Amino acid sequence: MVEQACKLPKEAWPQRPKLARLTPGQDAVVDLMMAIVRTRGAEHDVSTALLGNRKALEALVAGVEDSPLLQGWRVLLVGRDLQALLAGECGLRVADGRLVIDGG
Repeated sequence: MVEQACKLPKEAWPQRPKLARLTPGQDAVVDLMMAIVRTRGAEHDVSTALLGNRKALEALVAGVEDSPLLQGWRVLLVGRDLQALLAGECGLRVADGRLVIDGG
């Protein structure tokens, strides 16, 4: 089966769906989500790049449901907070110079 797939022309290969360009409002939401990822990464000593990159966040904002951010250990560290933010059930504030995530 793999051998057959390798013989297919590139035009026949499966294509990843292209995401529509984000609106300025959606882009701002991604910025907030990135702040959550950075904060949770620092709290758990996990690299932001390993936890979730901007493209994964953009896909989540665009409605992609099979995001790695919503699976496995990532959903435990940041996924639930990100879903809560998107649902309007999470807030961000600054206290003592640090970002605080409320309601995630």
